[in-house]
Amino acid sequence: MENFYSSLNPLPVILSFLGELDSDQFLEIVNRSGISINLNLSREEKFSHKTRIRAYIPRLNAAICEMSHPNSLHAIQLLFSNLLALFPGKLVEIQSRLQQIGWKITDGKLSAEGLEVIELFFEKGLVHKAYTDIRHILNRASSEIIIIDPYIDKTLFEMLKDLPSGKTYDIKILTKNRTTDFDHEKSLFCSQYPNLAIEKRTSDYFHDRFIIIDRKLIFLIGASIKDAGKKAFMIIEIEDVETRESVLKSLITIW
Repeated sequence: MENFYSSLNPLPVILSFLGELDSDQFLEIVNRSGISINLNLSREEKFSHKTRIRAYIPRLNAAICEMSHPNSLHAIQLLFSNLLALFPGKLVEIQSRLQQIGWKITDGKLSAEGLEVIELFFEKGLVHKAYTDIRHILNRASSEIIIIDPYIDKTLFEMLKDLPSGKTYDIKILTKNRTTDFDHEKSLFCSQYPNLAIEKRTSDYFHDRFIIIDRKLIFLIGASIKDAGKKAFMIIEIEDVETRESVLKSLITIW
């Protein structure tokens, strides 16, 4: 991982918390996060939970450091999310540690807060790039766009304006935003752009954010679309077939 030796790197923070667990809890979190490490242990390493943890931590560290830049940050984010899913009582302590180095947990996700952190761990101009990348993803659609975002707001409509006017689109939005303001904005927008058929439904099922293009391409968005252009976050295309099918299956069930 680039900038691994920086004191602002969140990896040592998550490793320190994982090091406090027993080896079974550690492996459960690592497995949930989809990270593969060598599990072979010597007789001495197998002796106790503590000796197993001592063996596993450097291997997890090495596995993440060998990943590409966006994948390493995504892996760290998953580790924090899965740790908090099992041990929500650790949130205050984790927040305290992260805030010391310019990070924090927002809506269960790791996010960069300090300017120095953004400059060090994210590409120059990435804050603006997140906004333009989402617009580019939306423009790849042929006929259908599905957006899963618990905190969607009217920011989305500015992005949808750039869709080609000569094509029609079915746009489905799944959110937990139940405000009438958004529904009013949606009605006004649809009357102005009749080629865009927008349907919104509410659910608390999804905590992650996704953009699904023509039910073929799925992108995991690191923060709410409303924050695009305001702070840096990751956008990752999900290429694993089983994961894509799982997301679509959950969507169909909830919708």
